[in-house]
Amino acid sequence: MTEKKNILCFDYGMCNFHNLVSLANDGHKVWVRSTVEYGASPFAYYESLGIKFIPESDYYKDSLIHCFIRDNNIDTIIHTVPTLTHLHDQYKHRVDFYGLSKKACELEMNKRWLHDSMEDIGVKTAPIIEHPLAPFVLKPNVVVAGDFDYCSLYLTQEEANYTFDHLDCFFEEYIPDCIETNTAYCMSQGKWSIMHNQQIIGEDVAKLAGKFTHWTKTSSFGELTEDQVTLCEENAAKILDFFADHCDESCYVGQITGLITPEGEWLYIENNVRPEQTNSLPYFISGNQFLEAMEEGKPEIIGEAFPDNAHKMIVIPKQANAKYPFHLHKKHGVAIPCGLDIVQGAHRVSYAMRERTDDGIVGIIICDKIIPDGFVREWNDHPEWIISDLHRPPL
Repeated sequence: MTEKKNILCFDYGMCNFHNLVSLANDGHKVWVRSTVEYGASPFAYYESLGIKFIPESDYYKDSLIHCFIRDNNIDTIIHTVPTLTHLHDQYKHRVDFYGLSKKACELEMNKRWLHDSMEDIGVKTAPIIEHPLAPFVLKPNVVVAGDFDYCSLYLTQEEANYTFDHLDCFFEEYIPDCIETNTAYCMSQGKWSIMHNQQIIGEDVAKLAGKFTHWTKTSSFGELTEDQVTLCEENAAKILDFFADHCDESCYVGQITGLITPEGEWLYIENNVRPEQTNSLPYFISGNQFLEAMEEGKPEIIGEAFPDNAHKMIVIPKQANAKYPFHLHKKHGVAIPCGLDIVQGAHRVSYAMRERTDDGIVGIIICDKIIPDGFVREWNDHPEWIISDLHRPPL
């Protein structure tokens, strides 16, 4: 039996939601410090599932976080915030540390270096253009937290009709009519395992310059062919070998985004050394299995658990404060989603999610091995919600 741990998770957005729930279910004490603004943090939802937020006090300040660790006998840290590059060196000899080293953080933050490194390992990328001639994608050379930390798509020269001289950035050619791919993987102590590949349709629309739209409102899931999956995984293998050589002491779940061009080439777009920021998916393992994968360098525990044909469903409220029919998950045995809170006595989209779009309306991702017909039928009995996408590959 795994020893019960006192775990503190430094969480980027809510990307660790599902594995924290699994850890709490296995009897571990779990606290979270999130990058979500404190007043918008989904306290009630997390606490109903056995997860506690660090209280709003001096403990919440970076300079005194060590006091919280000491006073609560924290023996394990999970770290998935790539902007906090110092945590690994600060705590790796004090506690069991599962997460990002400074070198691992570079694999998300140093975008221009990553772009240039792909050519060295035989992976193609979108071409860099010297001047911002539309259409193009604007990217920071190095992500600066809270400042220049985003990519933007400019489709017309009118949108790009101002100087970018003040930004430390580069420009990639925008290639239309591509298939966007996402390869989720687990890295543990220099070893890696691919979790799943998926096609995302419409996410580029959410990145249009000057238009603040959450990707769930524009996107759907598609089905990759066997040849396309092979193409993704062949390139991912080169990239993940490079990542493992760059850092062999970090443990994390990440995502590689790529494009398949109309000519059938796969292009590297970006890498995240963390799960989905506000819409994490289940790992389909227990909390103890998660710890084993991290501690013993066994990424395949996580990688092989995620089914290739998992069902996914995007649901969107018609009004920002609509009640979420949470009871349907228990009734039909469907995994609960990330992105909720308990507001005014009912489950609703959390304020942390609502702040990510201008009108406060954001979609929720439901994912499980099977989303049964009965769940879908009863969902349609709640007119305050719409199903914008239902992706159920054949078993």
